[in-house]
Amino acid sequence: MEAQFNPESLFKKRPVVNVLEKEVFRKAALLYHCDLKSDFSEFSGEDIKLVQKHSYKRPDGLYRLRIQDRVKVLRDSIGVENLVAAIDEYKIKSEFTDVIKQIVTQKNIDYSLMSNAGLYYAGKLAELFPNRLDEERIGDLYQRRQLLKPFERLTRNFAGRTDELTELSDYVDWLPKSSISKQISSFFRNLIDWNEKPPLLLKGIGGIGKSTIVAKFIMEQNNERNGKQLPFVYIDFDLPGFSIREPMTILLEALRQIAAQYPTHKFLIESIRSHIEDMIYNEDEGQEEIEQSKMQSITGTTGTSRGFVYSSVKELISSYEMELSNIGKTPILVVFDSFEEMQYRATSTEMHTFFSFVREISEQLPRIRPVFAGRAEISERIYNIKFKPVPIEDFDEISANALLEKWRIKDPEVRTFIYETFGGNPLMLRLATDLALKDGFDMNNMEEIQGQKWKYLVQRIRDHINDEDVRKLAVPGMMVRYVNADIIQKVLAVPTGIGTIDAQRAQEIYEELQKEVALISKAVHSDEFMFRQDLRMTCEDAILEKYPDACKDIRQGAINYYSNYHEIEDPTTRAIHQAEYYYHQLKRGEIPKELTADEYEFFRNYIEPAIIELPNEAKLFLSSLTSQNVAQETLDKATDEEWERYYSSLIWDAMNGELEQLWQLEEDIRPRRDRIVYGFPEYMLQEALLYQRLGNFEDSYRSLNYYALERPEVQFDPPLSKEEVHLLRFGLNLLEAENLEYQERYSEALELLRPYYPIDINMRRRVRLRYYLMLYRMLSRIETDKETDILRSRVMDSIAQEIQTQKEKEDSFSGDTKARFIFEYFNPKYTHFRKHSDHNKRYRSLYNELRNLETLEGYCYRNYGLFLKDITFTAVFEIALRDVIWAGELIGRTLTQK
Repeated sequence: MEAQFNPESLFKKRPVVNVLEKEVFRKAALLYHCDLKSDFSEFSGEDIKLVQKHSYKRPDGLYRLRIQDRVKVLRDSIGVENLVAAIDEYKIKSEFTDVIKQIVTQKNIDYSLMSNAGLYYAGKLAELFPNRLDEERIGDLYQRRQLLKPFERLTRNFAGRTDELTELSDYVDWLPKSSISKQISSFFRNLIDWNEKPPLLLKGIGGIGKSTIVAKFIMEQNNERNGKQLPFVYIDFDLPGFSIREPMTILLEALRQIAAQYPTHKFLIESIRSHIEDMIYNEDEGQEEIEQSKMQSITGTTGTSRGFVYSSVKELISSYEMELSNIGKTPILVVFDSFEEMQYRATSTEMHTFFSFVREISEQLPRIRPVFAGRAEISERIYNIKFKPVPIEDFDEISANALLEKWRIKDPEVRTFIYETFGGNPLMLRLATDLALKDGFDMNNMEEIQGQKWKYLVQRIRDHINDEDVRKLAVPGMMVRYVNADIIQKVLAVPTGIGTIDAQRAQEIYEELQKEVALISKAVHSDEFMFRQDLRMTCEDAILEKYPDACKDIRQGAINYYSNYHEIEDPTTRAIHQAEYYYHQLKRGEIPKELTADEYEFFRNYIEPAIIELPNEAKLFLSSLTSQNVAQETLDKATDEEWERYYSSLIWDAMNGELEQLWQLEEDIRPRRDRIVYGFPEYMLQEALLYQRLGNFEDSYRSLNYYALERPEVQFDPPLSKEEVHLLRFGLNLLEAENLEYQERYSEALELLRPYYPIDINMRRRVRLRYYLMLYRMLSRIETDKETDILRSRVMDSIAQEIQTQKEKEDSFSGDTKARFIFEYFNPKYTHFRKHSDHNKRYRSLYNELRNLETLEGYCYRNYGLFLKDITFTAVFEIALRDVIWAGELIGRTLTQK
């Protein structure tokens, strides 16, 4: 019979096979992570490929079923009521299946009793059990646990340090006090002023366990009290991502961590974070003129701009019908770890800004408890902040015992012997551990060993070196930092008594030396090894005394070896060689005057860890290149030229910082005025500029006259050329003209400026640009004739030419706020400076309207979308106001207009 064609069959839906109903997926869904080879041996290859197709592959080679597929299988294929039976059927035992059983069988689920992994799995199962699991609560608890996870790892082998932990606990004032007297003291302190507590400073040598103590403290303080937990913020300056230049980024990170701990306020906290980001990063849309300057501020927010941000945040909080005073009634622990890294990287202004920021936040939230942890060389007083030091000294017996056990010293008797013989110094414990693991100690020889601990340990290390040449090289070789086969052959072999060797023998010695882990460690920045810094610093004096000639030859050999750094193409290798070249010069007591700030910046990261090893004068020299603070005892030993160089750097850096820092610098330099012997010309300009920004014209003029170059006692080493004298005199005259402008003496200022046009001397482009614009302003302020109008037109052309040259060369106006503002916003189409009568009238009107820096900051932000720091140098209100007025004239219209 002939088959009949049914046209409807063309459009009939065919049944779809749901592959997720296959048995292999039931087992895969119950195995949170699975191994395709071992976990599915009872299934066909085709089934395994299906699982692979519906899974994600992890870096460790395991597979994880896609979450939606897993939920479908557990709910539709197995069925929620059959989950426990299926787990037993497949004989699966894991934390994931334990969580499933707990959800299915237990009446009440206590999330706090779950492990971190259990919480994670519960969060993934929340969609399957919407009536049993609170996904938001689980997520909030998991996020807080994640904050604590690094501290858990760090404290697994922690023991001892009870005194330090007790002092920290009493300071934070969260858990009950350790004694009745401290309870009474805390009670009266609360009645007086929470701001009276100075921040704690945990200080100690590297490896002493500061971070571990902080981690243990955070874990202990995490206990609930009256149904609450201590909020904490942890900032590790050893990690990338925290901007010292902009302290508000630290506030943003703090808010992120607090949001994870206070989920009920998460929306408000995130709103505050977004609000702050919009303000400090100029994220307003539609402002084409300020687009180029986003996140390009020369320095971070200043006191006035931060004050404006705080007041805006208060308004935002009040819009939620809350008050800032109601936030933070419990203490808030804020830990700044690896604080010495900040000191290495931050300029004086950045440090001052940071501490001003900490003080401001403490005033807003008085129960902030800042704790700083850092190396022993940190000063106990920085600016106006006095720390309460908590010295972290040698390990106590309990701590040392736990540490030695972690280092595989299993015998308690040996651990006790090591501690009683060598004490709790971490380096000694490490060296003693290495010896104990090799061949042990004669425990009857304690008294003899205690008399010469370091010599005994170092000698024992040398005794265990099998290769004779490595033994010769080991101790005096510590005079270099980096070590490789080439350095052994060309720098160390002859001075240490090995003699002349070829490259093959040097490589053999290097390979043997690498086995001596007590002496060397892997370098951070390269594949080479370094002699251990802690051992080198401890033994350096003894090595210099015992091997004076060898040390001298090694130092000179290292200088010669690294002097070819400029010929190296690889930038990292070149920076390392350059750093070592200057390191050995500085260690020898030489100050390389040819080293500039720009050159130093290239290799700075590679020498900074060794600054602690350098002489005082070397520390002062490098600090002057980076505008960093040095200890007062170092400054007291400085020559006049070193002092001038140092303060010249600090003053210039502070021009974009905090106003109170300028007042502090003025206080610092005033007692030293009579000691100045003019060794550093730049200081003359900076001192006069400092007084100008403080509105102290009398002292600014006094400085300019005091440094008149015709005076016979004004001498420089080396002497200045005629061109250099001419350039310096121009700088002094330009400053004097600026002073006259601020005092509305425009004609006198013009008389000083006019003779220099057109400029025929070599000077920085930023100085030329400021000169031309200032000359143009003075020509605009006064009543002009035809000849002056022609000159004004020519000056305008000069300004445009300078800006065009700047764009072509892509030079930077680094550190000069005024010059950069001119470059970014000058436009002949808009720029128009008022006549003196209109300008002065405008000044008086705004002076009466604004009255202080904070309101001036608000004026700038509302009208220009910029903060004061983006317009002008730091200054008192009267000076900053005049700069803001001429900045508005330069713009010609408000930047917030489209």
